[in-house]
Amino acid sequence: MMPLILVVVPLLFAAPCAFGVQPRVVLELLIGAGLLETIAAVAIGGVLLPETPSVIHLRADATTRLFAVLINVIFFGIAVYVWNRVRTTPELEPGIRRFVGLALLFLAAANFVLITNHLVAMWIAL
Repeated sequence: MMPLILVVVPLLFAAPCAFGVQPRVVLELLIGAGLLETIAAVAIGGVLLPETPSVIHLRADATTRLFAVLINVIFFGIAVYVWNRVRTTPELEPGIRRFVGLALLFLAAANFVLITNHLVAMWIAL
């Protein structure tokens, strides 16, 4: 069930974006989610965990582990860029809550597509 962390963490971090959270806090949530996802993806990618068997249509084969690391490291880089961009350009703050929420939902959907072994669930997440 370790690969499921790649889906649950962004969803948990996206939940406060639907409420009246300050833009600075939302940016910290984006950075935190990106960092936790990167650490989890590297752990699943083979540093800490061997290949996991399929459990309830979830899998972590070699391709899943490769692309999980790739997607989450790129997302973390984009999160750092967005944090810096909003910090230096205050005009971007009003719409950042919606952007961060949608970005985290996209990351959760992308990770779900990677770990699922069920065709219908994969198409729904897309």
